[in-house]
Amino acid sequence: MLAIIVGVGAGTLRLSVRRGRRTAAGVLIETFRNIPALIQITFWTFAFPNLFAIDTRRMIFFDNALVNGLSTDSGLSVSYYALAAGFALTLNTGAHLAELFRAGVGTLPREGLETARSLGAGPRQVFWRIMLPGGLRASWTNR
Repeated sequence: MLAIIVGVGAGTLRLSVRRGRRTAAGVLIETFRNIPALIQITFWTFAFPNLFAIDTRRMIFFDNALVNGLSTDSGLSVSYYALAAGFALTLNTGAHLAELFRAGVGTLPREGLETARSLGAGPRQVFWRIMLPGGLRASWTNR
């Protein structure tokens, strides 16, 4: 579910009319799509925590409220390594889904979007009522 949220968010930014947002989303998407998932898991699990000092690393990654809360709520021992692997897979899958969403929005007829704008719909209304449902439908359904 988190990957879908990341994918739709990044895909939306990739469709932005503002160049900075479009470029930032493109860099994020291309980076996480083109680096293999196993390398991303290894990086976020083992390399990223080593960028911090030992005490800071322990406080941020191992002895924090998220890990302790998940362990308490689930009754299972949730390790940082499982969370890091989930984070890496979320970014990787979200980048792939962003391109699917962007392609799905690209299949929507421009006449419908232009009609909504000419009838007075603002950019947010066009996105929430036309682009998002239509893009998701076109992206993840078989025709």
